[in-house]
Amino acid sequence: MSLQQAKEISEWRYPSPYDVYNYPNWNIREENKWAVTLPERRKQEFRIISYGDKVVAYFRLFENQPGGKYFLGLGLLPTLCGTGKGAVIMEQILAYVGKTKIKQLYLEVRDFNKRAIRCYQKAGFVEVDRYDKSVLGSTCRMIEMVYDF
Repeated sequence: MSLQQAKEISEWRYPSPYDVYNYPNWNIREENKWAVTLPERRKQEFRIISYGDKVVAYFRLFENQPGGKYFLGLGLLPTLCGTGKGAVIMEQILAYVGKTKIKQLYLEVRDFNKRAIRCYQKAGFVEVDRYDKSVLGSTCRMIEMVYDF
């Protein structure tokens, strides 16, 4: 993912109730040293999915600690949300990850995001845990899901 692509994605805006996925201003993210703002981390962990020259999705693969779980973070272009395109994006992501050493892939999703949960379930993820988590200053209920390769 290039710096230009990272900045473009940071400007994506989702309507309520999905606006919790809107990122803060790029400068705030840089000040707080978010992974996507760090060139080496962006190169190692972040990938984009594009059609032509248009970025339509991105994903991040990261290990939560050395020897720990591998997590997937992802985002879809807001205008594509709810259109069924998530299934195709998930297929592409899982095909990419399937070529790595990762044997189990985890993700977290807010429990209200029913359409994302359905998409992940259809892709083969299963729920393994529920918990409260502080995200950007507010607490939300999260579902942890796993995919076995």
